Amino acid sequence: MYVQGGVNYSDPLKNPTGQTFSIDLSTSWKASNPPYKALPEGYVTGSMPSALFRDQKNWFIMVNKTAYSYNIEAATWTPIKHDLDFSESWYLGSATDPSTGKVYVVGGYRNYVTLDRSMLVYDESTKTFQSVPMPQPLIPLRQTGTTWSTRLNSLVVFGGFNTETNTTSGDLYAYHPEKGWTTIPTTGEVPSSRNGPCFVPAYSGKNFVLFGGQIDPPQPRASGRTRDDIYTLDLETLVWTRGNDAGLAGGRVGAACTVSGDHLIVWGGYSTMPYGILNDTILYNLKTAEWVEEYVPNAPESGSKGGVIGGTIAAVVVVLAIIGALLWRRRKSQQLSKEGSKPLGVQPGLDQQQQPQQQPQQQFYAAQPTSQPSGTYYPAAPVTSGPAFAVPQNPPHSTGYVQPAVTYSQAPAQYPAAPI
Repeated sequence: MYVQGGVNYSDPLKNPTGQTFSIDLSTSWKASNPPYKALPEGYVTGSMPSALFRDQKNWFIMVNKTAYSYNIEAATWTPIKHDLDFSESWYLGSATDPSTGKVYVVGGYRNYVTLDRSMLVYDESTKTFQSVPMPQPLIPLRQTGTTWSTRLNSLVVFGGFNTETNTTSGDLYAYHPEKGWTTIPTTGEVPSSRNGPCFVPAYSGKNFVLFGGQIDPPQPRASGRTRDDIYTLDLETLVWTRGNDAGLAGGRVGAACTVSGDHLIVWGGYSTMPYGILNDTILYNLKTAEWVEEYVPNAPESGSKGGVIGGTIAAVVVVLAIIGALLWRRRKSQQLSKEGSKPLGVQPGLDQQQQPQQQPQQQFYAAQPTSQPSGTYYPAAPVTSGPAFAVPQNPPHSTGYVQPAVTYSQAPAQYPAAPI
């Protein structure tokens, strides 16, 4: 699990950071003391799109309208030359298609003449970029949950904060490279609208896991209530099931997260109930539906070439991408929400918004790109980084909240997101 960048909210100036670190998912550890490892500091940014390339050895990151490739083994940064206009926005979701190696950045392209926004696509094999249209409801959304589904062969986008209406979304979209965009109808204990949730695949892509996030603010530019609820979506039936809430101390928005084996791993984030900056790590066991204190990697199946993920043999390493984290609303209201979060073990489906709903019919949008491939790889010398920060026993930057951008890898047990 790799985390880069963020904003330290203990800093009065709220300056972004270039911190970069990893968490080893190949060994057992306690939630109170995860095995953090400092990496050479990267580019200073608050929250940006990023995704592991298909080989899991290189990392795509987009900062300040520039794309970079980070080589994990060499610990070096290299710019990627392009002649398209990249979006300057923070909080854009991205993911990698493991079958083609293409990286998708939702809202990553902006035409600065027409001001139109569309999706940016980077093809690592040809070192080229192109833009793809998006449906109108997706264009103003930031802080979406974004990942790749191997079952649907699609980029999947959940929720987000609408910068035009100052409200949150609860829609689920998918982009198929050949068919284009569509909405996904779901039933069951449907999650309420929110922005900044953890949204990651599990069990070789059979399920999605949704945790936390932030609901609509009580007034414009105020702080919406952070959520502590967790759900799984079965991609065979498209039915949501609610698990056990994390409780008051566990609710958060914009945390770095991943699933490895049976565990959802969540680091950091921000809470409005009570108001606070979070630097802890929490763990949820998907098999037992319990919040636990210890992470234990799943053992590989004896005699198999693939690893076992919750009893499912994975034939390939599925690489998935970043949830570019956190708070879109940077200036918070002094009036905090007084609503209480539900305790651990609350019965699911009590929220009106979470009852089964009439779902829209699927409607595909055009998949054709609006631009021809462009850009070439720029063979510049690696960027010299500053000294890596010291790694304490507790999470990095423990004195303040850092908005992380996390790249996560759902992989067989013998192929964890490798420590450096």
